[in-house]
This record gives sequence, C-alpha cells and structure tokens, in this order.
Amino acid sequence: MTNAYSGGIAVSNLFFGVGEKKFKIATAIAGSLGTLFAAIGLMSKFQAFLSILTAFIPPIAGVIIASYWIIGKGKKDQVIITEGFALTESSPLYWVPLLPM
Repeated sequence: MTNAYSGGIAVSNLFFGVGEKKFKIATAIAGSLGTLFAAIGLMSKFQAFLSILTAFIPPIAGVIIASYWIIGKGKKDQVIITEGFALTESSPLYWVPLLPM
C-alpha cells in the first residue's frame, strides 16, 4: 500500500499537479501499473539497476557531504566548484540507463 501511495504522489506531481481528485486517480493508476508490471515479471529487470544505485550513490553522497562540512567548514563561500565531467544529451553515456538489461 505504501508503494502505491508514494507512486501516486510521484505520478500526480509529475503529470497532473497537486489536487485531491487527481491524486486519487494517479494513485490508482500507479498501483495498477505496478501490480501489472510485477505480475508479468518486468519489475525483476530493475533489480540490477537498483543494486548499482545502492552501491554507488551513498558513497558519492558521503564524499560530497564530507567535502562540504569538513573541507568547506559548512560555509558556502568555502566551496570550490570546479569544471569536470558532465553528462549532456550529446554524450554517449547519457542514454545508457535507458538500455534494457
């Protein structure tokens, strides 16, 4: 039930905006689609992708947070923004998460 509720919130904010009537419809749509995808086995295809996110995002976030609080001492003016790698739509790696696993 919690997953349908959070999915309804996400779908409602993404497509419909905020509204009580539209939120109920979005929750029903998200719950129905999630149930259908789980029944046909589509949801199991996302496990590898979610495992990769679980392995990489927390350490990267830890480095960013430590950099801000330890090196920058929690002050915005102490943070140094450098040029670096960025994914744009013209980058070959931009579309990799959309490829089937």
